[in-house]
Amino acid sequence: MTLDPPADEGTTGPEPEGVEKTPVPVDVFGSSVWSRGVPRWFMMAAIDLGVVYFRPRIGFGYGQPHYNWIGIETNPIVSLRGVGAWGGLRFAIPGLDLRVGARYFYDFDHSYLEPSHSYSRSELDVRDGPRSTPMDLEAELSWSVNVGVGELYGEHELAYIMSVPEGYFVYDDHLRIIVDPPWAYRNRLGFSFYFGRRARLRAGPVLEVAGSPDRGTVVWRAGLSVRMRLYDDLELRGTFVPVVDARDSLGLQGADAFLVGVRYRWATD
Repeated sequence: MTLDPPADEGTTGPEPEGVEKTPVPVDVFGSSVWSRGVPRWFMMAAIDLGVVYFRPRIGFGYGQPHYNWIGIETNPIVSLRGVGAWGGLRFAIPGLDLRVGARYFYDFDHSYLEPSHSYSRSELDVRDGPRSTPMDLEAELSWSVNVGVGELYGEHELAYIMSVPEGYFVYDDHLRIIVDPPWAYRNRLGFSFYFGRRARLRAGPVLEVAGSPDRGTVVWRAGLSVRMRLYDDLELRGTFVPVVDARDSLGLQGADAFLVGVRYRWATD
């Protein structure tokens, strides 16, 4: 696969006078060479590796991988907190991405919780109930729009949590909230400013709300997201989105905070 050259490669001097400069295109959806491929059957992978997690996504489908395609996807989950997997259908076009599937998680640290109005971090860590092994049915819609100086984007997720014993609550490691099953949700709105040639660096604010309707709880988070594309297939990513308002006091267990890692993307042909 051909990678983008560095920003200054091939530049030997100023352009001759009278020659109109060609504007540098903004890679709105992070696609670059992925948008140039021909539609085909393929296998692809997007691997997220961080300090405390490993999340490879493996997809099989038809179209242009990582850009415009439809197919199935599986996502093994390995972290210091537990192991699990997600699997389902995925449909992506430029600026719009829909995933529908199921997630299972075996939690090393937590058990199902006796119902309570609120929880502290120490109460969350008490393991005196059945081990937490929830199964979620999930639908997640992501979108993005180029607005010139940056990109406005959103993520909207709805989960139906099953396999929780009657009379218990559950800490959802993915949504990072305590849920009275079955329903839970998460909505994120963010803006990434473009920096540098071809917008290789993108950073901006994030606002997120998640909740459990049956508990009557809403968690507000706000912070910063940063992405730096080194090549078409390699990207540095950082997220710091702590809790700003919530009934529960879970510390970093309730936040999408201090997540720093790399994402590598690959596809056949």
